[in-house]
Amino acid sequence: MSGAGKRRLSSFVSVKFPVDTVKKLRKTEGVGSVFQETQHFSTITTVNGPRRIFYGKRTARVFWILIVSSIFAFLMYQIVIVLLYLISKPTLSQISFIANEGGMDFPAVTICSLNPVKTSFIKKLNSSGDLSDEVLNYLLATKTNSMYMFNNADINTLKYGRLVCSVSLTNEIISAHDRSMSYLRNHPDLQIVDFLNSAQFDCDELFETCYFGGREFDCCKFMTQSVTSLGKCWEINLQNGTELWMKKQVAPMISAKTGLQIVANARHAEQFASFHYSSFQENGFRFFIHPPQVSPDLASEGILVSPSRIVNTAIKAVLHDLLNHDNWGNCTSTWSDNYVTDLPYSSSVCQALCVANHFEKLCECIPYTYNINNKPDVCFPYEEVSCMKEKMIKTDGNGTTSLNLPFCAECHLACQRSSYVSYASYGDGFNNSSMTWIMNLTGYKSTYIKENIAVINIHFMELFYTSYSQVKNTSIWKVLNQIFGLNGLWFGMSVVSLTELILYITKVSWLAVSRRRRKHLFQKKMSEKRKEEILEAAVQENEEIKSRRSSAPNLKELDDDLEEEEDYWYRNPHPYSETSLDSVIQLAIDFEKFRNPSSKSLSKIPEENEDTVHSINELVLRL
Repeated sequence: MSGAGKRRLSSFVSVKFPVDTVKKLRKTEGVGSVFQETQHFSTITTVNGPRRIFYGKRTARVFWILIVSSIFAFLMYQIVIVLLYLISKPTLSQISFIANEGGMDFPAVTICSLNPVKTSFIKKLNSSGDLSDEVLNYLLATKTNSMYMFNNADINTLKYGRLVCSVSLTNEIISAHDRSMSYLRNHPDLQIVDFLNSAQFDCDELFETCYFGGREFDCCKFMTQSVTSLGKCWEINLQNGTELWMKKQVAPMISAKTGLQIVANARHAEQFASFHYSSFQENGFRFFIHPPQVSPDLASEGILVSPSRIVNTAIKAVLHDLLNHDNWGNCTSTWSDNYVTDLPYSSSVCQALCVANHFEKLCECIPYTYNINNKPDVCFPYEEVSCMKEKMIKTDGNGTTSLNLPFCAECHLACQRSSYVSYASYGDGFNNSSMTWIMNLTGYKSTYIKENIAVINIHFMELFYTSYSQVKNTSIWKVLNQIFGLNGLWFGMSVVSLTELILYITKVSWLAVSRRRRKHLFQKKMSEKRKEEILEAAVQENEEIKSRRSSAPNLKELDDDLEEEEDYWYRNPHPYSETSLDSVIQLAIDFEKFRNPSSKSLSKIPEENEDTVHSINELVLRL
């Protein structure tokens, strides 16, 4: 074909471009920025509220912000209340009734005579003839209760026993305290503690016989001496016996006689009648029902019985199980370092030792009623009362005086403590059958029995014990359950929702505190932005190509007679791109000359470069 007839035609060759794939890549957001993290969290989370706030428009967004903020504030208020309740360490008490099918272990019983000293002991002690009634009375007053002595005793009477007139009619004041001290100095083998603990009756003198479940046994075989604030007492503990029938009460007792029965003798004829400072107004006995190996008068309340009377005592066992300091409670099972004793811990014994230490510190002696450890430095009445009046008196704003004793804050309740609640009923006198039975048993006459014999009956009312247990009213798991329940109520949160929220907060917090993280995300964002711009341009170019192909007037006729060689070239729409490969390759055919325009359809355009187009498609997909 001649050169004059040659014509030039410039047009773009059609390339198969993956537009849908590029659009998907275009819509893919990065996760580097806070906005993108928030958008991602709001889209996928199941928490109620964030999605409505993030995608809301103007008024709707403000409305949901107010609603969610109000609900969140109320939720925080409820959570704070729950946490404060947990911090307060609340406890509650549970009452349980526990039955023992094998029977109830019988408690220990300590019996004390209210007669402080027997006359036979006084006669033996006064074999030298220098023990006057005044000195004896003063020495026996040592075992009187301190509070009773402080409120009732006259210090002048304790100091000056009596007024003696001499031959020369000169009044001479004689000190009862000094004379007692002189008597003790003249008898160095007589110790006041030993004197008070041995001046009372022995076991075989006080107890005639005993019964348990209607079976007779020797009382003194199972009794041991016990020293209390009342002096020498006797404790019977059936658990020390070898016979199984006397260790447990196996059936509820209809009759009081089928429990433990003790026939006691008060020995009224040997009572010291000149004792001035007795804390009791009765004759007879005082007995205590208590667990073994404890201080009887500090572990239970005493029950009195006088001669010619019968006391029926029904008891119930009570167990207290409290929480210690480590478990939100206030009890303890160990002694403080300030106390030294062989007794098991109890709050009553602790308070007695606390008062004893207070007296020992201020008065350099210990009252007999608080001398739990039987120390020899016992306060005599005058020393005790004078020290209390001089060093333990406090006066309030109204001028009222009172005794200032220590509070003993370290004496907490014992964590585990057993006690017995007693219900006593009394009978005055013996009927004919009982009198006959006692006369045959003891050999005494009825007159002696009425003046000296007392009968003590003790039995379990029920064959179960009541347990008072202190338990935690809440726990960390209950608190978490309440918090999750509140979150589910107000925000519909579950464990999965909470995990999503924690991950979102962690990512945002890491972005705020880590410079390397911010730099990494910034570089990543810039790289994605450049890729997005490249994809944007590629999509735009492809749209233009499709537009040109779909417009018939814009297509030019191809010249069949080309004399010059075709010129193939490519153009990169972003010459300054930093990518190693061109995102899109555009091909063009340059014709020097063209003749008559032709309106050939696009389908007739030759596709000699199918391999090249396929390679371009793969390159775009990889990008």
